[in-house]
Amino acid sequence: MSILIDQDTAMLIIGITGKQGRIHCKRTLESKARLLAGVAPGKGGQSVEGVPVFETVADARAVFPEIRAAMLLVPKQFVRDAAFQALDEGIRLLAVITEFVPVMDALQI
Repeated sequence: MSILIDQDTAMLIIGITGKQGRIHCKRTLESKARLLAGVAPGKGGQSVEGVPVFETVADARAVFPEIRAAMLLVPKQFVRDAAFQALDEGIRLLAVITEFVPVMDALQI
């Protein structure tokens, strides 16, 4: 089995300001992973557990170009757009935590 993410992997959380985003942020930091940023439209400039929050993935990557993985914790209707935003910014490793993602959205991703 291949290890795709380890403590050296620079990552961000899309949906970091929601309930699950905050929980996973805390757990990720406790595991000593390199969580550099979060993304939450309309909440840029805030921070969660000391992690800066940006409006878009592009904004986060402008500050942290080394980010190469993203955890998606957004409602199912936003997963497709969030995934494409990350993919458009060159992030190819996505961990989609959201349940009940529409099948067609998952296939397009």
